[in-house]
Amino acid sequence: MLNEIYDRYRIPLMVVENGLGARDEIEADGSINDDYRIDYLRKHIAEMKKAVEDGTGTLARRKKKSFDWYKRVIESNGENLD
Repeated sequence: MLNEIYDRYRIPLMVVENGLGARDEIEADGSINDDYRIDYLRKHIAEMKKAVEDGTGTLARRKKKSFDWYKRVIESNGENLD
């Protein structure tokens, strides 16, 4: 699909968001068993990799300052916003 879009428009395509709508069930221990989400993401990333291997893109990323900030926010459950 990524290659089809690139072939049609001949402009860079950036996948910036993908998602899976699902209703998660919370286990007795408070965890969420979401193997279906891992499977979905695994397949999605594999398709992006195919497009890269065909020569139409890259999976290169740049580390952003906000990455570490957001990681701290998540680790503190929103308490640390500094």
